[in-house]
Amino acid sequence: MLLQYYKLEKKSEGIIYLEDGENEGLEIKVFGGGQVAEPETDYLSNIIARLNEKYGTNFSESEKLAVEQISSNLKANKDLDLKAKVNSYDVFKHAFEPQFLNGVIQKYDKNQEFYGKILKDDGFRNKLMDLMMLDIYSSFRDGTGVNA
Repeated sequence: MLLQYYKLEKKSEGIIYLEDGENEGLEIKVFGGGQVAEPETDYLSNIIARLNEKYGTNFSESEKLAVEQISSNLKANKDLDLKAKVNSYDVFKHAFEPQFLNGVIQKYDKNQEFYGKILKDDGFRNKLMDLMMLDIYSSFRDGTGVNA
C-alpha cells in the first residue's frame, strides 16, 4: 500500500502561559513537528524484504539491483506507458505481465538463482509482479515515469 495523500488540519490554536519564574533556564528549540521518524527503506529494498519474509529466501542487494533493472526497463517501455495512461489497472495488468516475463528471461544469465526463482515459483513471481506493477502503473499515471 502506498500513501498517496496526506492532509494536515489545525484543530485549535491557543497560548500557554507560564507562572512567574518558571521560564528561568528554560530553552526551547523547535525544529519541526511529529515524532522521530524510523529509518526509511527504499521501495525496492522493501520488496526484497517482503519476498524474503514470505518465501523464506535470503535475497539481498544484488537482487535489489536486479529488481531495479527490471523496473527501470519497464518504466522506459513507451507501449506500457501509453497503456497505463489510457487503461484501468486491471486492463494494464494484461499488458504488463508478458513484458515483465520478457525482462526476466533477458536477464536470466546475470543471476540464475533469483531469476530462476521468478520463473519457477508462480507465487513468488506473482507477488513480485504485483508489487512492481503498482509502482510502475502509478509512475506512468502521475507522469513520473521515464517517458514523462
